[in-house]
Amino acid sequence: MRDLVGPEPQFEVEHIIPFSRCFDNSFVNKTLCYHAENRRKSNRTPFETYAGSDRWDEILVRVGRFRGERSLVARKLDLFKREKLDEGNEFTNRQLTDTAYMSRLAADYLGLLYGGRIDGEGNLRVQVSPGRVTSYLRQRWSLNSILGLSGEKERGDHRHHAIDALVVALTGPGEVHQLSRAAEEAERLGQRGLFVPMDEPWEDFLTDVFSAVEGINVSSRVSRKLNGQLHDATILSPPKPAVDKKGKPIVVHHVRKKLESLSKNMVDDIVDDRIREVVKKKLAELGGDPAKAFQHPSDHPYVRAKDGRVIPIHKVRIRKSDNPIELGRGSKRRYVNPGANHHLVVVARLDSDGKERIWEYRITTRFEALQRKRRGEEVIARPDDDTARFKFTLAGGEHVVMQSEDGVELLYRVTVISQAEVEFVLHTDARPITVRKKEKARIRCTPKRLKERRARKVTVDPLGNILPAND
Repeated sequence: MRDLVGPEPQFEVEHIIPFSRCFDNSFVNKTLCYHAENRRKSNRTPFETYAGSDRWDEILVRVGRFRGERSLVARKLDLFKREKLDEGNEFTNRQLTDTAYMSRLAADYLGLLYGGRIDGEGNLRVQVSPGRVTSYLRQRWSLNSILGLSGEKERGDHRHHAIDALVVALTGPGEVHQLSRAAEEAERLGQRGLFVPMDEPWEDFLTDVFSAVEGINVSSRVSRKLNGQLHDATILSPPKPAVDKKGKPIVVHHVRKKLESLSKNMVDDIVDDRIREVVKKKLAELGGDPAKAFQHPSDHPYVRAKDGRVIPIHKVRIRKSDNPIELGRGSKRRYVNPGANHHLVVVARLDSDGKERIWEYRITTRFEALQRKRRGEEVIARPDDDTARFKFTLAGGEHVVMQSEDGVELLYRVTVISQAEVEFVLHTDARPITVRKKEKARIRCTPKRLKERRARKVTVDPLGNILPAND
């Protein structure tokens, strides 16, 4: 073990087939090799190095005893036995051919414009670059630094697709040969990296790419569909009178919830006083988080009936101060919360002189939008009084240009529409919502804040041109 991982290791991780001759950096193409033998093997395959010698059969026996999945051992053994590799043009052609299923379909479809991927005269009209070559060239040309400082590909920015497209456009036989030579030189010098530095495609390459990427406006798909879930599946009770914490009369609805689905705030809203106290007592014993405390039914609280029976508590009724919609009539009447919001209308409230005093949001749910369409009405309800002025509508995926905190006009995309505010992110932001929440990358705007930022709605066409929305 000291020879393997000690201060002076005698073994090295070696590519079975030289990396410069296959671009395969996967685990399958790696093995441990005694350092002196690694120098002897150099840029050759095991077959080229040992075939015909007395040691060749011994090597194959040892490889055949590798531990692990049978398919993995078989693939490694096949690499050791491989007698012939693609060389010269064959190697280049193979590196410029992506055999992934979707890549082949896309290339065949695009090839219809030219009489096939290879036209009638035998010319290759559609070339598909495999991801590994694109990735290596991105790294060698330092393009990963355009969008981030980590040296890794920045997938949290939509513009990484544009950088990939640039690399694909610049990839040809010459670039593959250059990449292969850089890998071969790294192997010869014994460097830790896979490649030695490579020349950029042209002078001031990174500066030009940075300027082009900074000028990209990302176009997004707008969500205005009416099909989909129209309301929540949970059925609420009919309205019931109640009083809030300040003693004011309110109307509430009851709904049954599993204990493990409760939040900490919901515990205080349990309808039955006795049940509420039992649940709170048990919750205090188990740490205070219902999702963790009540995960197993054996940890659920219980009450005793008058006859002494133990009655476990698995579900409780809680009060909800929601504004549900009413569906059906008579015995089929149901109360449910509306589903997703379809859009909102931004309206300016005018003063007596006709000047915009404040902005307001008027929300339209998907259910309401569908009802309006079924009645033959316009889906977007514009204000019909003289004290309000229609500004624009906003739906998921639409864009606005507004001032940042620094007073600079930037392009933002709508992500969430709620009753009180609209949530935006920069048009380039491709990170999941969980990451955006953690890093506080979301911009929430009330009507007042949207007005202060001088927001105006725009459209971004597929080429990235910003045009007035003209709602």
